[in-house]
Amino acid sequence: MFDQISKQVDEFGNSMLNALNQVQGFFGKELDVANPIKNSILEMVGNTPLIRLNHVASHIQGIDFFLKAEFQNPTGSIRDRSAVAMITDAEKRGRLTKGNTILIHGAGSSSVSLAWAGRTKGYKVVCYLEKSEESYATKLRHFGAEIIISETNPLSTIREKTQNPEFWYPNDNANMSIPNHHFTRTGPEIFRDMKGKVDYLVTGGGTGGTVTGVGRFFRSQKSESDTKIILTGLQNSTFDQFFSNTNGLIDLPEIFDPKVVDQFIAVTRDEAIHSQSDLLIREGIPVGITTGMILCGAIRFAESLIRDTDFINESGTEEKKNLVILCPDRE
Repeated sequence: MFDQISKQVDEFGNSMLNALNQVQGFFGKELDVANPIKNSILEMVGNTPLIRLNHVASHIQGIDFFLKAEFQNPTGSIRDRSAVAMITDAEKRGRLTKGNTILIHGAGSSSVSLAWAGRTKGYKVVCYLEKSEESYATKLRHFGAEIIISETNPLSTIREKTQNPEFWYPNDNANMSIPNHHFTRTGPEIFRDMKGKVDYLVTGGGTGGTVTGVGRFFRSQKSESDTKIILTGLQNSTFDQFFSNTNGLIDLPEIFDPKVVDQFIAVTRDEAIHSQSDLLIREGIPVGITTGMILCGAIRFAESLIRDTDFINESGTEEKKNLVILCPDRE
């Protein structure tokens, strides 16, 4: 009798694992629980967890706050998603092949992610830095880039070199593989893990690729989810100038779609640093200043909601809301 019960339990367990494995390919990636062993570090990009905030913003009643922990990507940044997406897309298009060189410039997280992803996939990565950025060379070398300190505008040099098909420049401000990735991966991950119940999603600007892709995904789910997309940015940033209409000639990234944004909130640098520190002290979560900026904007937005109207559902009863904060960085 015991053996029979044990056999049935084993069969049930095996059937559950098989079912999970059959979900493989759901929105482009298998569930981690079904494949705990990764074939490559590149498979660690994405499928980041959501962390409930228990203390920060606890003064706001009626809203549960969740942090999408993109700092768990290999280099600690959401830009790992962009880097892998751009390189994979270029490979599929035949623009990037074995023996080619990837050219990048600047000392930001995008360069770090591209250096890491490019070298991991077997490409030579050359990063051009201006003289003022020379202090970042060690970090970029650590992640796989060869460094050239440029006396002239690095972009001019890169444009000239990419006339030769042996060189490839990702150009993340105009590369549609970034919003496409967030449409097919990041948005669906949040939707899946929150079981479709996302009332508000708050994110930052950057190239505009994240908010565009995630925003378009949630717009496509209108029948199941009416998610408001909130964009945050530093005061006097490009996005702040665009949404406040203080400058009519704003040079926005090509991949940014402002139509997906329901509301923009500007944050000062001091406010961002305060929220960054608050998250570490009260929740134990170490993040970068960009996450601090987004968290500050999320709290300010939540504080502006009116309980008598914003928390009432179609049946006329009060309903708790879910707010997801996209956390892009670890430092």
